[in-house]
Amino acid sequence: MCPNTLRFLRNFPTVCVTQHCLFSAKEAAIALRPFYFAVHPDRFAQEPDIQTRNERALQVFNGYINNLFPEPVTQMPVNVEFTVRDTLSNFKSIRIFLSGADPAEIIKLALERCDLSTAHLPVRDNPSQNQKIGTKSSQKNFAPGLDEIWKNLQENERLRQKRFYAVNLLKELSKNRELAMQRRDGHKVMVEIIEDNIDEIKRKTGLTQILWSINWELTFMRRCLINVLEMINHADKHSKDVIIYSLNGRQLTFGRGSHICCNGSLQFGADDAIGAWQKICIESTKFLTFEVQNLERLVERVAELLGGINLLVQPHDGLLQTIKNVKLFIARICSQPPSELSKINSLLKKDQQVQIMNGYSELALLQGILQIPCNVDIHALKHFILKNDASKAEKMRKEYFEQKYFLESVKNSTVSHLELTSLSWDADLNFTRLLDALRKLSKIQKEQISHFSGLEIHLGSGPKIFVLASGKISVPIEMIEDFEI
Repeated sequence: MCPNTLRFLRNFPTVCVTQHCLFSAKEAAIALRPFYFAVHPDRFAQEPDIQTRNERALQVFNGYINNLFPEPVTQMPVNVEFTVRDTLSNFKSIRIFLSGADPAEIIKLALERCDLSTAHLPVRDNPSQNQKIGTKSSQKNFAPGLDEIWKNLQENERLRQKRFYAVNLLKELSKNRELAMQRRDGHKVMVEIIEDNIDEIKRKTGLTQILWSINWELTFMRRCLINVLEMINHADKHSKDVIIYSLNGRQLTFGRGSHICCNGSLQFGADDAIGAWQKICIESTKFLTFEVQNLERLVERVAELLGGINLLVQPHDGLLQTIKNVKLFIARICSQPPSELSKINSLLKKDQQVQIMNGYSELALLQGILQIPCNVDIHALKHFILKNDASKAEKMRKEYFEQKYFLESVKNSTVSHLELTSLSWDADLNFTRLLDALRKLSKIQKEQISHFSGLEIHLGSGPKIFVLASGKISVPIEMIEDFEI
């Protein structure tokens, strides 16, 4: 296809369409509320892979919708894929092809894909008027076969990108090598500075360990440590004694929100003010030992009620919130007739691993662990356990660890073959896709290994190669898939 034809087709909606929009941006947002609820990442907090995929797809979807207001701009069509739950709470994958400049059609399509009602959407008041001013709301109206044309264009673009990747992967690695080495050296210096700050805090407070629950930037980590030192240095004598007493002999974790952890350690919210940290230190001196023992008793009680299951407690979860969740769950279970409780116990394996989640979670079987909301409906729980028996949970758990260890083995051989310093990847990458990429890397020819030697490679789902702050080079997994050996 000649360049002029491609240029015309890319501008086709602008050439052919005078857009008459049914929606304002605010009305579009209101109309999409059921869709946003169905695909919202927070609904899949217990499925990290799905949560991440939906989050990224939602960014693309929102970006496309935002460009339709106040005046639509020409955009390349794009496919987005979401995971939703069907009426039986099973996961279902849906695809939405975003094209054209009519928000009404896109919103209707999004709702229909999720099996949601479109009855509340506005209708065109005067179709003849729309025809008169040349309105064609979507590619299927204003250009028969345009959907096929766009698909062909996308396929041509994919083939062009494949040829580009095959030629440019090695070139891009060589081009970014110097910057990667510079950032790696800077990263090492920052790590040493942070370790010095940690040693100073340990010396002043008697902390045994400092952890981060999220992979923060090093500069942000250092700022947290400096704030701890500032809190100690500028506190009056009484406050300083309380802080040191509460931290002495314990772990300190930086994460989201400040709280006492289930294992008796403390967590400082990385975004919280110093006052919130001091408050947690004071609270921990008042009732820490009693509440930790209280949680242990509650865990034993749940195990007893459910026939000897293995109740897991995340060590860095909030202690008080966890106690509240477990108490609510015990109240739910104890309110059932003995016959119902016996039925549930008969369905559960004795050593079944179980987690009690907060009330916003949903029943799930993740890596062989049965996750139960504290406010669970008992009949729903029974139905879920019947559908996901203990043998299935054990099988899932076994498969998870087998895949994990197998990937680690393939990774080690790939690192050795390419003479890499390290190799990592995004947590949400599909197992099969990742395995194929690693196997392909392990077949790189000897004369090409020099392009990889000594580098730290991170496989991601981004659109291009770039250097991370740590000195790792982020490589799109598509670039590996399309690389011709």
